[in-house]
Amino acid sequence: MKPNPDPNDANLEALVDAGLKKLPLVAAPPTLVKEVRRTLQERAQKPWWQAPWWEWPWAAKFAFLLLALGLAGAFGGGNVLFDEGVTKYSGQVTERLAPAGSAWETLGTLWDALGLLWSAAIQPRLLTWLLVVAGLYLICVAAGAAFVRTTLRRV
Repeated sequence: MKPNPDPNDANLEALVDAGLKKLPLVAAPPTLVKEVRRTLQERAQKPWWQAPWWEWPWAAKFAFLLLALGLAGAFGGGNVLFDEGVTKYSGQVTERLAPAGSAWETLGTLWDALGLLWSAAIQPRLLTWLLVVAGLYLICVAAGAAFVRTTLRRV
């Protein structure tokens, strides 16, 4: 947007500036100082790992970056960031973690079996079971109320 070439803009700025300088200073409420001090003390007492990353100690930042690069190399094969030795090591780690992959496939198969069991056996009868449980609950409440009234009835 182009600035407005109106000559009154400079006068308006000076007028507003003078008006603001004439205003009296306003004292802060007494609770504001206490709240700010409490907030600053809480922030200073937090452990370093709960602080923003740029406020971490240098050693923690360096260790985090090494860990992140290591994970990127392990999962990415190291082709972009690392040389051939690290890439070979990454391949060895991948071979050692192969049984975990088959365990993951086994868990996926079990999950599919549970889904089939849910859709074939549990889901069609779920509404019936919920109604039976709700009915039994209401019977227990009614019987309890009847017993309490009978027990506490005045003679």
